[in-house]
Amino acid sequence: MAETIHLRDALRLMDESMSPSGELVPFSISFVKYSKEKPLHNGEEVSYKNCIKTAVRQNMKKNMQRGIRVIDSNDIKTVHIWLITRFNGNTVRW
Repeated sequence: MAETIHLRDALRLMDESMSPSGELVPFSISFVKYSKEKPLHNGEEVSYKNCIKTAVRQNMKKNMQRGIRVIDSNDIKTVHIWLITRFNGNTVRW
């Protein structure tokens, strides 16, 4: 059974995902999709492995969002923090 992690701890780990040698440490994340512009796919759960945090636009933290880059495909995704369901295999709770 997967362990539980608090959302604030998952965000801290995401924000501090750097090794002592300065290399970025990848993480896995799952979240529920939501978009006002594309409501057809709302509610789908998506998962990405091997992600790193990217630099964010100024208003992203204010809007409770984080930017991630999927290393394998080099895609950049925006994640709303309240829709994160799993982080590094752990269930996220608020």
